Amino acid sequence: MSAPDAPPTLVRLFTDTGLDFGPALCGYFGLLLLGSALAAIGTAASSLTSNQIVAFLLALVVGMFPYAMGFFLEKVPTGILPLVQYLAFETHFDNLARGVIDTRNLVFWASVAAAALHVAVFSLERRRLS
Repeated sequence: MSAPDAPPTLVRLFTDTGLDFGPALCGYFGLLLLGSALAAIGTAASSLTSNQIVAFLLALVVGMFPYAMGFFLEKVPTGILPLVQYLAFETHFDNLARGVIDTRNLVFWASVAAAALHVAVFSLERRRLS
């Protein structure tokens, strides 16, 4: 139970003692970027196959691999650790969730989405031409 002199939760939400809007808004922005990258990966997987279940499984594997890499960084050899850290989704999302907007993170998310959408367009063009 809170102290009797503590302000109500709704009041604390909008004051200095409550929610910090910087990390909260950046966290939502990071979720938007992560979601757009995963949606682009799903679109690319769907364009590569005509079976919906195969497309789902392909998108799941391709989307989970860079996400799960961030959880196993301590097991990665030190020679390739910087590369694996850069390719892991967790590293770029954690920076945004802390409230840090870095252009490297924005470029990473835009590159992942653009590369996946490029694969989708290329696959659909190849299918159209054949």
